[in-house]
Amino acid sequence: MTLARVIRTKVTGDALTAKETNWLGRQLARGIDGRGGRCTPINKVTISGANGLEIGGTAKLLLERRTHTRAINGQVISDIAAADTWLPDIAGRWTSLTTNVCRLYHQLDVPNGAIVTGYSAYIDPAAHGALPAGMPAAALVAVDVTTGATTTLAQVIDSSATVAAFDALHAISATSLSVPMLRSSKRYFIRLESESGANAQILCVYSGTLVTYVLAAQDDGAA
Repeated sequence: MTLARVIRTKVTGDALTAKETNWLGRQLARGIDGRGGRCTPINKVTISGANGLEIGGTAKLLLERRTHTRAINGQVISDIAAADTWLPDIAGRWTSLTTNVCRLYHQLDVPNGAIVTGYSAYIDPAAHGALPAGMPAAALVAVDVTTGATTTLAQVIDSSATVAAFDALHAISATSLSVPMLRSSKRYFIRLESESGANAQILCVYSGTLVTYVLAAQDDGAA
């Protein structure tokens, strides 16, 4: 496909030069011909008016792969197997009230199609005389809403090597993951499991989780 060459342009406000217009035209032609194309305007391109930009069919507004790290803001659910295992406060922190194993489920609110590459659950334990026998753990889990099945997709156990390191505010972190979020049929949670066993203490505070994920499309679809 061949497009007419633009010799010069004259516009007000944000402008495309003749060179940019011709380059953009060539890339559009290549796209129409099925060969693909690329354009990098010098100036900002603004689409205005009542109609805007519409992408129809199953097409997506694709992006360069972008990595984001966000504090998750989904609902937090306490393990109901035992009473009063965690206590919430008005700032959204949760404090453990037992040295038995208890769990929190923090719902992941990342977009459908995102690929989760890591997460960090932040805890601030009480003072210890020795490391607990059962160290805390943080897992990424999926719940299939069509079957009710729960699957653990990743899990990491607190790796603090000393009491001083464990007693300080720190994160239980998973890295190098590649977990796609298929929210057409699944819900996802970070599951925090408390310390337990010998030397365990109550009053460990969970302040939240940061999740890192990659997006390659602007719309709500698979990356």
